[in-house]
Amino acid sequence: MSPNPSKSTQRFSPELLIFLGLPVLGVIIAAVTLSRERAADVLTDDLLEARWYAEDFVLPTLTGDTLQLSDYRGQVVFVNFWETTCAGCVRELPAFEQFVSEQGAAGAAIIAVNGRESHEQVGTFLNDLGVDRLTIALDTDLAVRQAYGVVALPTTIVIDADGFIRTLKFGELTLSDLRDLARALGT
Repeated sequence: MSPNPSKSTQRFSPELLIFLGLPVLGVIIAAVTLSRERAADVLTDDLLEARWYAEDFVLPTLTGDTLQLSDYRGQVVFVNFWETTCAGCVRELPAFEQFVSEQGAAGAAIIAVNGRESHEQVGTFLNDLGVDRLTIALDTDLAVRQAYGVVALPTTIVIDADGFIRTLKFGELTLSDLRDLARALGT
């Protein structure tokens, strides 16, 4: 007895389904990735256009002086929030050192705001790391970090020469990132 062709069921093999499904999955992943990158671009563009005024703060420095953010008016300022236990924070410190050297006194400035750690702990850590050109502010009670709504480290806030927040960056910055951001703000 031969099978009835009208009653035969055609089935796709699992290999064929995988072969057809992988390209579709790839397109979906690409679309999600591109939309996330575009969302990040839009967020940065929105922040650049929003121009929120940077709240002034006063903090002690590692050298024993007092630092006030408003004293930097007229300069682009990178306010970086960090701690010695944050791996990304530690990795970006040498880039900050290089950037500060390149900028000189008239260029963009970096204020590295350390949170929660003691003067001695931060000083020893930076000495061991060989970092000695950065302006280090000590936010031991985390008041400035809280005022700026920082919830993750490292976080860097870029403030233009007029005192407005122009960019907020979460995560580690490279020397190239610092140069690009400074160039975008005219330094």
